[in-house]
Amino acid sequence: MKVSERSSLRRRTGLTQIQLGRRVNISASQICLWERGDLELSKLDVECIARVIEAELAKFPAPSSAAQIVRMLSTPVGAMA
Repeated sequence: MKVSERSSLRRRTGLTQIQLGRRVNISASQICLWERGDLELSKLDVECIARVIEAELAKFPAPSSAAQIVRMLSTPVGAMA
């Protein structure tokens, strides 16, 4: 996954780093570092983020499952082109 894809998924929801962080109990600075590829979050944290993103995207006509989002978010930065 490219670094930009992590922040792109979040931005598609309309959530800021602060808002997402509050919803998953992670600091905005950790969200920022993770989006840039400077920090890897635990599998549990990634799954929580995926559920929030899935719930937000469900409000829009874009088909995305939590499992697909978890796979995308769990892929190390630079592993996908």
